[in-house]
Amino acid sequence: RTRDTRVRRRGEPLDQTEDQMKARPLTTQERLTVIAAVLLIWGVGIGARLAHLQVVDHSWYVDRAIRQQERTVEVAATRGRILDAFGRELARSIEARSVYATVSEIKDPAGTARRLAALLEVDEKTLLDRLTSERDFVCLKRKLDIEIAEKVAALEIDGIDFVTENKRVYPKGELASHVLGFCGVDENGLSGLERVFDEPMRGQNGRVVLATDARRKIYDSAEIAPTPGGDLHLTIDEVAQ
Repeated sequence: RTRDTRVRRRGEPLDQTEDQMKARPLTTQERLTVIAAVLLIWGVGIGARLAHLQVVDHSWYVDRAIRQQERTVEVAATRGRILDAFGRELARSIEARSVYATVSEIKDPAGTARRLAALLEVDEKTLLDRLTSERDFVCLKRKLDIEIAEKVAALEIDGIDFVTENKRVYPKGELASHVLGFCGVDENGLSGLERVFDEPMRGQNGRVVLATDARRKIYDSAEIAPTPGGDLHLTIDEVAQ
């Protein structure tokens, strides 16, 4: 190879290699153009993401928000009475309390299970499993007598709530039990007249919708009142029976 020994004269322009080594800085207008382009790309990306969330995933997020912010508790209708020929009660429903827990508000699940086990007559381990479940709202015991429910309320445990329900009782004991039949825990007729006339005596359940905040605290509620069932009048005379 032959070495290039040319020497630039004064006033001669720099060759291409020297021009690249001394690149010209961007002007203000060029910088603004670059910033505007970056902001435009960023804005288009944000807009596309918002459109995806509000259009494509809209229904999914609405359903999720409702599940997180609302709780619906069914309120059982009062079942109709069964009366003898002279209007004496052979079967009726009385008020009872069901105990529920908001899992996220239970600070000491083990201690809560231990304190409630004897009152609710439920195994301590069973209660602990319910209080540590992944569900937001769990039932601990259905249809307690009012006296027992008041003892539970006196413990003042955060996260423990009550829902009023009805419980079927038979004031005359086993009188005409083969005719009257009996009901299940949800007051659905399972045998006898309770089953035959179940639909007209059951009534229509109502519900309470509870609105909760981010900490699962109730701040509003709306109630649809239940419709009571009809009474069933028999030709049976309690005394003769």
